Amino acid sequence: MRFDFAITSTSDVLRGRVRRAGHWSRALFTEGDTGFTYDPSDVTSLFQDAAGTLPVVADGDPVGRMVDQSGKGHDALQTIAERRPLWRTDGIRGWLEFDGTDDEMTVPQTALSQTATSFVGIVALTANGYYPMILGDQSLSSGLSAGFGNGSGRKPRFGISGHNPVTLIAADALTLGQVTFMAYVWDGSNRVLLRDGREVGRDVQTATWVKGDQPLLCYSGSNVLKSPILFHGGLAIDRGLSGVELAKISARLGQELPAAGTAWILGDSSIASYAGLPSVLGLLDGARAMQDLAAPGQTIAQQMAAWTSANVTQALDGFVLIQLGLNDLDPSETANSAIGRLQMLVDTVRADIGSAPVLIAQMTPARQRLLDIYGAQEPAAQDKWLAINAAIAGQGTTPVTGVDARITTHVAAMDDGTGALAADFDTGDGIHPNMAGRQLIADAWRAGLNGLDLSV
Repeated sequence: MRFDFAITSTSDVLRGRVRRAGHWSRALFTEGDTGFTYDPSDVTSLFQDAAGTLPVVADGDPVGRMVDQSGKGHDALQTIAERRPLWRTDGIRGWLEFDGTDDEMTVPQTALSQTATSFVGIVALTANGYYPMILGDQSLSSGLSAGFGNGSGRKPRFGISGHNPVTLIAADALTLGQVTFMAYVWDGSNRVLLRDGREVGRDVQTATWVKGDQPLLCYSGSNVLKSPILFHGGLAIDRGLSGVELAKISARLGQELPAAGTAWILGDSSIASYAGLPSVLGLLDGARAMQDLAAPGQTIAQQMAAWTSANVTQALDGFVLIQLGLNDLDPSETANSAIGRLQMLVDTVRADIGSAPVLIAQMTPARQRLLDIYGAQEPAAQDKWLAINAAIAGQGTTPVTGVDARITTHVAAMDDGTGALAADFDTGDGIHPNMAGRQLIADAWRAGLNGLDLSV
């Protein structure tokens, strides 16, 4: 993933300690944004004392200061030695261990609006009668509260400005001993609770919250049952984040996940392995796991069935790319019906994978093939091709929605000027791209992925 930035600030050198180039999250924060980022996998951001004079260097060291990696200066502190969490590491990733008795940390005042996004990665170690506070104040009466657990199980929840978190109890419990990613995002009209990139609750509460000098992590006061947790990272920013940004945060804070997630490809014989030619997917760099569901002769409905059978539930750092429609051009059916099926496929994919990116690519030129198949009805079939491709591009009366990127550059490059597949890219049947054509499609896909900062 191309998400490393050579950004420096005064916090890159703290008490004489030289730190590596600026944290990846700093690119999210513009000059006008406020918030914070805590990433215990970056040991250079951790100190054993609150003053920041004694670096954390080994598993089991206490943490008295955790530098805010957003560059906004909201460092988390614990001045009392006995109440400091411990840093733990497996040699690759790091996390903070809060004992469930009195460990906690505080941060400076941070004002966030109703459009803010908050994010936390945690491990639940025990079931609770209530919920430990992970990001929040002492009383639940103000600020952002986040936690998990109640008498019926380890259910994630968020609350805001006195809005009881119980209203956002999710339907599924946290798995003990497993990292869970919780995010609270603004979708333009509601606050949405995400678990592992998937929506599990929403709320229309819109109050502004102010977080100031209150326990940030694992509060253990009278209103909250004491419970040990493992903290893998957290981020809050005073704006809404895109699905792509949320996916990146999930992957970055959860370093137990693969560095590159799974890519899923849906399509027909124009991109699938066909007549001895490789799939377009095979022409991409293979740095991530890839699942090719594309198959010759497949319609949109058939690829919907293939997706459903695959039972994909999440793709935090992966993506889904769709290039379909050439087998749905029968002129006896309206273009809107095919567009409707394509929209249903996109909606289904989105519901299954949550915030992971979804890309859609236009169909390749095929006018000569349509003439060969439909004869006098070819104009109607070509008009349907044009309408579907317009919808894929986000144009027309019924554009396809819910996608993070639209890939179109390969279409004009492969067109002979009449709407047919150019000879340089044609296997000879007017519809199936040859090796040069497949490479051109792969290049267009790669450009679209790079535009989302997704390496393949």
